[in-house]
Amino acid sequence: MAHLWLHGGDDWRVLELAGHVYDLTVSPPRQLALEIPEARLAPTAALLLRAGGAQDEAWLLVAGREARVAVAGDPVLGGARRLADRDSIRFAGAEELFFSTERLAVVEPHPVGERALYCPRCKQAIAAGTAAVRCPSCRVWHHQNEELPCWTYASTCALCPQPSALDAGFRWTPEDPLARRRGRP
Repeated sequence: MAHLWLHGGDDWRVLELAGHVYDLTVSPPRQLALEIPEARLAPTAALLLRAGGAQDEAWLLVAGREARVAVAGDPVLGGARRLADRDSIRFAGAEELFFSTERLAVVEPHPVGERALYCPRCKQAIAAGTAAVRCPSCRVWHHQNEELPCWTYASTCALCPQPSALDAGFRWTPEDPLARRRGRP
């Protein structure tokens, strides 16, 4: 799930973007009703809009003509900008935010699919409804139950360097010194 990193005093906190529309001109950003009125966007408004589904979501920053907002150091021209992972968002006179698409590893029932999927660690089929983890980085499913703890069996994913601890937390945070370079690593 995409999220925003908000500066909260001495540290950063995460605002999960579970909704579809957020007002970025208030602090902290506020979720709005899904229905956007037909009226014109206020000249100083800046909204974050979700498009697509859970697997192919995209986030757009839509800004009014007088909104003074920059993404990754560049002004939002033409009123809209598609956000990328680790983009910084800065409003004139306001705290900087960071947008992130990084996901955390979560044990969940494997969804029903049209074709059989096989765990890369044990090479066995993953049945629908079986407890499993989808790697946040490479998006490949692994078993994760008492009988087959494939996700946590080793320190990383079977196919990529993603840490496999279920409490690993985010790999990137705005404290990363490279985050300050135009909002990206």
